[in-house]
Amino acid sequence: MKRTIWILAIALVVVSASTASAQRRGGGFPGGGGNSKLFLLMNTQVQDELQMVDDQREKCRQVIDSMRDRMRDAFSGLQDVPQEDRREAMQSRIAEIQKELEADCDKVLLPHQRDRLEQIVLQQQIQRSGAAGALTSESVTEALGLTEAQKEQLAKAREEAEAQLEADIKKARDAAVEKVLSVLTKEQRDQWNMMQGKSFELERQPFGGGNRPFGGQNRRNRGGNQNDGNQQPDA
Repeated sequence: MKRTIWILAIALVVVSASTASAQRRGGGFPGGGGNSKLFLLMNTQVQDELQMVDDQREKCRQVIDSMRDRMRDAFSGLQDVPQEDRREAMQSRIAEIQKELEADCDKVLLPHQRDRLEQIVLQQQIQRSGAAGALTSESVTEALGLTEAQKEQLAKAREEAEAQLEADIKKARDAAVEKVLSVLTKEQRDQWNMMQGKSFELERQPFGGGNRPFGGQNRRNRGGNQNDGNQQPDA
């Protein structure tokens, strides 16, 4: 069972990470990795909240356990697909398998349990991506009957909120770093800066994408600016 869970977890993470930008626009992978019904149904706390009986838990376990065979069959069917198209085909097939598994698990649950699970899924979406992120997911927009104009307004509001949040986090981080470094003498701070050398920042790459990790240019020095003595690491 543990092996199957890891196979499922890796598969869903690959898809959800690969479609992260699509999700921010309101599309992409339904549920989204750790927010998906399957991930939640693996959790005994969620099972307890749904008041699932032993028979239901066992049937859901069997459904999730079938992921191994379904994934094996799916991947074996991609052997003849051109390399440049294989990734997209794999993502599409994994998403299909997820929907099939979720549908099978839904059959195990009673109506009130399915309703409660949907509520928990939405709560997890809000915790992970905020209200704006949850509101731009396909299932929520359909349930609320949002207009295209509202979707555009939400997308813009989310971008502005994320930018403000990023600025606030940077400000708080800088303040935390300064508080930590305040215990150092001037000579120690100068030494600290010299130990780090000139500023270097790794580019953020999407999971499984971007440049090659070995022999490629997956990292580069942005701007190549010399350390001006004010470089501050995360606290």
